[in-house]
Amino acid sequence: MGKRRELLIRLVLIVVVIGCLTHTSWGQENYPVNVSHPSPAKSDFSQEDILNQAQRSFDRSIDLFNTVATVMGLLVALITLIVAIGGILGYFKSRQLEKYTEQAKKSADQLKGYEDDAEKIVDKLEEFESKIDEINEKVLVVGEDKLPEIEEELDGLRETARDFPPLSEPFSEYQKRISNEYGKKIEFLEAFGVPLKPEDYLSRGSDFYRSKEYGEALKAYNKAIELKHDYDAAWNNRGLALAKLYQYDEALKAYDKAIELKHDYATAWYNKACAYSRKDDKENALKILSEAIDLDAKYKEKAKRDKAFINYWNDDDFKRVVS
Repeated sequence: MGKRRELLIRLVLIVVVIGCLTHTSWGQENYPVNVSHPSPAKSDFSQEDILNQAQRSFDRSIDLFNTVATVMGLLVALITLIVAIGGILGYFKSRQLEKYTEQAKKSADQLKGYEDDAEKIVDKLEEFESKIDEINEKVLVVGEDKLPEIEEELDGLRETARDFPPLSEPFSEYQKRISNEYGKKIEFLEAFGVPLKPEDYLSRGSDFYRSKEYGEALKAYNKAIELKHDYDAAWNNRGLALAKLYQYDEALKAYDKAIELKHDYATAWYNKACAYSRKDDKENALKILSEAIDLDAKYKEKAKRDKAFINYWNDDDFKRVVS
């Protein structure tokens, strides 16, 4: 608004200056007309000369008037245009401001709705938490009475789990059911703060492994090793989880530890050969595979179907090892 006012003031000043200049020029043009009136005997001008001079002065005045009128018209048109443009810009700015104001109101209403929803959710969570506390109290009362019974059942499950096949081999329906029941008993005891045994973490890790949650499986195997450092089965399974995470060098170290603890551990030898094969180390892969087959001939046929050795199925050296 300040800039428009300043521009209008400047235009008015220009008009005033032009008017002053016009007045001055008109006065100067009229000086020649202001002739003296000598006596008739001495005058050098005729009446016709005076009329011609007056006509010329009149024509110049008319031309000057027309020029001033044209300039004033242009100035008026310019001022009108500036005012119109200012009005248009002000209109658009006003519309834009109204639009932003409307959007702000909508956003405020939407935020208010979110706030109301959040309050409802908080109320429901508090109600749910209260119900959970009630359930926990009931579970504690019932659970504490059943702890000895569950611990006894868990001992039997641990004994059964020792005969489970390696992770690389499928489970029967019976073994799946036992494994599932074993996992539930572990969770129940853990909820009451009963310390778990290494084989419990081994079973938990195997459940995660079969669910393809290899990171969680690795954590469980690490916990089993922490409780029992010479747990050869946990070291072997740790190697399997690391291999699934493509950490083959670390997996080889785990297999080496399992073999160190139990030299005739055929499964660990075979898994180690698979890791070398996936690293594309043919020499060590076939050498270790031969060791595994010497300990357990079943790995001869297994290697022919195992995709870990797919790159060597048509290799003559591989065929000699598994023949």
